[in-house]
Amino acid sequence: MDERKQNEYNEYVRNCDVFVVLFYLKAGGFTMEEFTVAEEENRKRKLPLFIYFKESEHGQNEKESLELTKFKNHIELQLEHFWGSYNTTPELHLDYVLWLDSLLFGGNSELKVEKGEITLGDVPIVDMSELAFAFNNKEYLQLKKRLQWLDKNIESVRKSIEKYPEDPDFSATLSQNQIERNEILQEFERQQNALLGAAKQIAELSKQQVSKKLQDAINAFKSGNLDLANSLLQKLEKDGEQLMEEIDTKHEQMHEHIEAQLLQIKTVMAEAEKPIEERIKRIAEIYAKADDWAKRSDYDDKKYAQLLLDYAGFLYDYAFYKQAIDVYLRQIAITEKLYGTDSKEIATSYNNIGGVYWYQSEYDKALEFHKKALEIREKVLGKEHPDTATSYNEIGLVYKSQGEYDKALELYFKALDIDEKVLGKEHPDTAIDYNNIGVVYKSQGKYDKALEYYFKALDIREKVLGKEHPDTAQSYNNIGLVYYRQGEYAKALEYHFKALDIDEKKLGKEHPDTAINYNNIGVVYEKQGEYNKALEFHFKALDIREKVLGKEHPHTATSYNNIGLVYDSQDEYDKALEFHFKALDIKEKVLGKEHPDTATDYNNIGWVYREQGDYKKALEYFEKAYEIRKIKLGEQNPKTKDVALSIEIMKEKMKK
Repeated sequence: MDERKQNEYNEYVRNCDVFVVLFYLKAGGFTMEEFTVAEEENRKRKLPLFIYFKESEHGQNEKESLELTKFKNHIELQLEHFWGSYNTTPELHLDYVLWLDSLLFGGNSELKVEKGEITLGDVPIVDMSELAFAFNNKEYLQLKKRLQWLDKNIESVRKSIEKYPEDPDFSATLSQNQIERNEILQEFERQQNALLGAAKQIAELSKQQVSKKLQDAINAFKSGNLDLANSLLQKLEKDGEQLMEEIDTKHEQMHEHIEAQLLQIKTVMAEAEKPIEERIKRIAEIYAKADDWAKRSDYDDKKYAQLLLDYAGFLYDYAFYKQAIDVYLRQIAITEKLYGTDSKEIATSYNNIGGVYWYQSEYDKALEFHKKALEIREKVLGKEHPDTATSYNEIGLVYKSQGEYDKALELYFKALDIDEKVLGKEHPDTAIDYNNIGVVYKSQGKYDKALEYYFKALDIREKVLGKEHPDTAQSYNNIGLVYYRQGEYAKALEYHFKALDIDEKKLGKEHPDTAINYNNIGVVYEKQGEYNKALEFHFKALDIREKVLGKEHPHTATSYNNIGLVYDSQDEYDKALEFHFKALDIKEKVLGKEHPDTATDYNNIGWVYREQGDYKKALEYFEKAYEIRKIKLGEQNPKTKDVALSIEIMKEKMKK
């Protein structure tokens, strides 16, 4: 190649936006010249440099050249740049996309796993089964092989049913296999997401130098040896505990151990063989330790704010609400320091904490934080921005929960006006506004109005998102709830089963949203007096919630409560009380003794005692429910009035 031609190549490099170079065993002179040009552009205009070294193949006699070894040292010591390594082309594809994701989106793009394939938006990146951290992972392989076996067996049994339709054994076998398949599929999807999360964390770590111990843990994970990776990360955890004793001089080393802790969160969640509650407990311990270490080691504020945001989100998801509020408040303090009190970032933080307070029925505090978010968004983004509309929606939700329906509708229509104007009348966010308006009308008993707005939301979602999207399923579900309220149980079941079919197909048979559908179907069957069917679907919902959310989550308590209601309807009062008290124990522990949902359990227990003729105990629990509702919902709230009437009736019966 003559010099003139190489100069031409060098000019191409100067004009490019991204420079990628791959090495194996050698580093050619012209390649090094092109790299030097790219490195100069990097200094001038921050041209992204992606450097990859293919690992030597197993049993390969050739060794990397001396020039290549020197080049690696040059990159580390003089350029302070770090390279990526890979064994296979699929690993290279994923690593490159992860680098781009970090560079362009801060690691927050829509990178996800769908049916075993890692995608970015709608673009397929790589099949996970082609990646060593998956295909060498014994648990991954066991789950995948079991799924494949079940798929073949299910198909075989279906053919047998077609041939021998009267044989009940085949139907029983098919049902058993389908149940097992759905359980394994849910765990498999959870494990794949955890593995992808670990890969993203490692991509972030690859931008900096790490110790041999952490590199060994990373390599163990990438090779598919999850047990070894976790063992090495736990050793680093012990090293981190020792380093904390010398924190003043060991900050930088300590920060690596924090990164290792954050990586361990992903690897622990990927341990599919362990019960979900064991994993939740362990992850909570790791987050708490990483938080403590970050607090004491002068950790980077941006990274610490993200750590706290993720930590609070985890606590919220698994119903540690009080701890979530504490972490969110500390995250807000750091965010204010980073971006100031009037920034879109701080508005998002206010919005998050407002949501937790809303779930805890601390409505005044929820309004305080949502209004802070609204004030900032109106000031920074303007009064006609979609984020401003989001704040109107959040405030409207609080008013709706307080029974102030007129105020809620006012806010929801403000949000709708913005979204229709800025995003258009057929945007998914506009559908959310229609949906919220429908919820208020349903709460007011204005069922025709509710259906009008629910069908508007459904039309958008079917048209824009498709007829098999989870948001479309939500619309079907909401329409079913209105028909249930109207006593049109056949129509209610029709729409609930439509929603169930979508969620089972798109989210899986062990997803919390699928549990909601089972729950709603169970409620309709109970109203129809089909108690066995009602129990069947409520127990399906309970099974999902216990496995996915844990045995002490409010949604799990909801299933206990609904099962208790069915037993009450069957006059099986002892069983009804057993399940109502299970629900009450969870809610008192998780939500507190003064939460409106806890009051609902007191009220339900009161009703069972009333039907048993134990008026004294019934009065005791009705009065507990009344005190909570009076304080939290107000004396004029319909629920407060209902329990007040029950109290009066009990007092009259006790006089007789």
